[in-house]
Amino acid sequence: MASPSAVLDEFRRASSVTLTYLLRGHAAERPDAVALKGPDRVLTYRQLESSVSRLASVLRDRGVRPGDRVAIYLRHRLEMAEAIMACSWCGAITVPINSRLAAPEIAHILANSEAKRAVTEQALMPIFREASDGMATAELPIVLESGDGDDYGGLISGHDEPMAMVEVDDSDTAFILYTSGTTGRPKGAVTTYRNMIVNTMMVTSLRRIQPGDEVGLCSLPLFHAGGLSAYMPLLLMGGTAIFPPITAFGGEEVAELLAEERVTHLLMVPTQLAELCEAVGPDHSLSLRRIVWSAQKAPQAVLEAIHRTFPGIDIYCSFGQTETLVALQLDRDDAERKMGSIGKPLPHVRLRIVDASGDDVKDGEVGELIVRSPSVCDGYWRNELETERAFADGWFHTGDLCRRDEEGFLYIVDRAKDVIISGGENVYSAEVEAVLLAHPGIAEAAVIGRSHPKWGETPIAIVVAAEPGAVLSEQEIREHCRTRLAAFKCPTAVIALESLPRNALGKVVKPVLREQYGAASA
Repeated sequence: MASPSAVLDEFRRASSVTLTYLLRGHAAERPDAVALKGPDRVLTYRQLESSVSRLASVLRDRGVRPGDRVAIYLRHRLEMAEAIMACSWCGAITVPINSRLAAPEIAHILANSEAKRAVTEQALMPIFREASDGMATAELPIVLESGDGDDYGGLISGHDEPMAMVEVDDSDTAFILYTSGTTGRPKGAVTTYRNMIVNTMMVTSLRRIQPGDEVGLCSLPLFHAGGLSAYMPLLLMGGTAIFPPITAFGGEEVAELLAEERVTHLLMVPTQLAELCEAVGPDHSLSLRRIVWSAQKAPQAVLEAIHRTFPGIDIYCSFGQTETLVALQLDRDDAERKMGSIGKPLPHVRLRIVDASGDDVKDGEVGELIVRSPSVCDGYWRNELETERAFADGWFHTGDLCRRDEEGFLYIVDRAKDVIISGGENVYSAEVEAVLLAHPGIAEAAVIGRSHPKWGETPIAIVVAAEPGAVLSEQEIREHCRTRLAAFKCPTAVIALESLPRNALGKVVKPVLREQYGAASA
C-alpha cells in the first residue's frame, strides 16, 4: 500500500474529491457490492447512487440550493449516510444533529445554522416540532416512516428523474458539526470536503484498510465526528458499512453481529469494547482485522482486556476532536509497548505543547496541545469571538493538557477542566450549570465529573440554595434538567452546600470539589 505521504500527494493532485465523487466511482466500478446494510434494508453502490440522486432531487424541489444548510435529525441508521450524501449531491451543507439532544438544544442549532430543510423520522417528530416552531426548517420536513404519503421512501421512489450532481470544490463546506464549548452554547465547526477527505485518506493508509473487501460496523452515530471518521474510510475504499439496530444493544448482540456479518473493521469507545471483551472472550473466531478505540480515555484495565481478548488483531488508539478530526494515532506496533499513550501526530498534522505564555515546553513537561493541519476545521459558524479565541496565531487550541515522552509519544494528563466525557459523549459543565442556575431555588452551581464503572464518569451537580437554610429537592432539580438537557448531560447526583470553594479571584476551585466528590465512593 502507498505510504501516507504518497496518499496525501495523490489527493493534492485530485483536488476535487468529494463524497459524491467517491460514491459515483464505486457505483461505476463495483455496482453490485453492498454499500450500506441495516437490520431491514440493504443498498448496493448502484442502488445507493440512485437513491442519493433522487433524494437530492427532493431537496431541490423543496427549495434547497447550493450552500443552504440541511439538518439531518435521525437516530443512528443507514438513512443518515444516504441523507448526508444527498446533501453533498445537491451542493447543500449537512448539519447533523445528535438525536439525544433536548428540544432547546436542537432549537439553537437550527436557528444558528439557519437550516432551510430537515430530514427526520416519525419517532423524533414531537421533539422536532417543538424545536423548530416558527422556523423555516419546520416547513416540508422529509420524514421517515410517516405513513402519510409524504414519507422518505415514497418521495425517493416517486422521483423517476434523478438530478444531475452539483459540482462542488473541495474547499466548500461539507458539514457544520456542532460541538458544545465551555461557554455552554454549541458551536458549529465548519468542516470542508478537504478537511474530511485529507483526514480520511491518511487514516485509511495508516490503518492499512484494504480496498473493496472491508466490512465495518458503524457502532458510533454519524452525527458525531467519530462516527463519520469510522464510516468515511469504508466509503473511500468501497467497503460495506453495517448499521446495527436502532435499539440499544450490548456486548453479546455486538458479538453476534460481528460474527454474522464477518466484520473486519471496528471502531468503538472503551465502554463498548469492555462489554464486547466480556461477551466474546479470548477464544472467539471473529473475522476482525483491526480494532480502533477512541472518544474517551480508556482505563488501564480495559486496555489490558482488549489486548488479552484480541491477540493478533491490529489495535489502534485514535485521538482527535470535532474541530481537528483524527489528529493522533497510537499505531498497532506500539499499542502494547506504549499502552495509555494517544500516540503520535498523523503525517499531515503539526502540533505543539505550550505553556500559558504560548512557549513550547520540554519533553516530559505538561502543557496545552495545539494543532495545525489541513484537516482542522475553518472555524466556528457565525461565531467570530470563539473562532478568534480557539484559533489564535493560526493554531487550534485544544484545551487538552498533555506531555510528550522522549520518543515523541503523547499522553493526556488532563483535559479542559470543564469537560466531562461520559460514555464517549462530551458534557460541558458550563452548559449544565446554566440550566441549573435557571432553577429559582439555586443561587450557585458547579458541575464536575464523578467516576463511574461503566460510563467512565457522569456529571454531578454541587449547588447552593438561593435562600439560606432552604432544602433543595434532588428529584425536582434532576427533573428540571431532564426537560432541558439530553439525558447523558443530566446530573446523576445533586449535592447541596452552604457555599462553594473559591480562590482569591472569586472563581470556583473545582479541583477541591473533584477531590471531595469526584470518586465513585464519594
